[in-house]
Amino acid sequence: MTEAEKRALALQIMAQEQQRMAQRSKASSVIDDNKALLTDVVQRVTRNQELFDSLAQQGITWQQLKAAYDEGYQRGRDEMLDYNLAFFYAAAAIVHHEVFTSNPDEVLAFIQALPDALEGETDIDLIRERCLKQTGVDVNGFDKPEAQIVGKQEAIKALERMKKTGITQKDVEYERQIGYDHGRNSEFHLSGCFAAAALSLAQTTSVIETFLFRIQEVMDEEISATDILERCRVETGADVSRLATNTP
Repeated sequence: MTEAEKRALALQIMAQEQQRMAQRSKASSVIDDNKALLTDVVQRVTRNQELFDSLAQQGITWQQLKAAYDEGYQRGRDEMLDYNLAFFYAAAAIVHHEVFTSNPDEVLAFIQALPDALEGETDIDLIRERCLKQTGVDVNGFDKPEAQIVGKQEAIKALERMKKTGITQKDVEYERQIGYDHGRNSEFHLSGCFAAAALSLAQTTSVIETFLFRIQEVMDEEISATDILERCRVETGADVSRLATNTP
């Protein structure tokens, strides 16, 4: 073997060894990364468990506190839905009677048919889009923004206190009330209701727009759901309260 061939072989062996060492280093790096990730997960789980243990000093768990919030939220949201539906259904019934001089049976038939006009669609964006395409009416402006309840700092302070003293029954009641407030102020897409009314009317775009804006006017004229439901009953002869509250 010549000197040149020996040199070439040595360089080849050196390159192979460098490649082997690089692969080993890479594998070691991956293992180290996985170890670090696993350690972080274990530490977070441990911290969470320590937090849950500290909160449950008085026999009330974090899960029970969350359940109280969820219960309050659902109750508040149900009441919010009933309230908004009562206003919309009553106002829509009043306007239908005004515009078409409809009798009580016709008014109820119109209100009962509103959900069917949406054809089972639940995506509010698709509902608005279909309404605009089929009727030429844009119902986006009828929605009201979700109310913002500021209380982040108070929640942080309450959590720090509960770490030291545990969750009390007072905390449970407070959380239930907070959940209720959030539920009452959660977003309601009135635009979906207005879209249903628009899609139910076989009328021109201008007539439909006038009809919808009149519904909004009637809703703005009343303060309580009780008042607008009674006004609907007196003016149209139809009782839509059961439809608005889903009572049997």
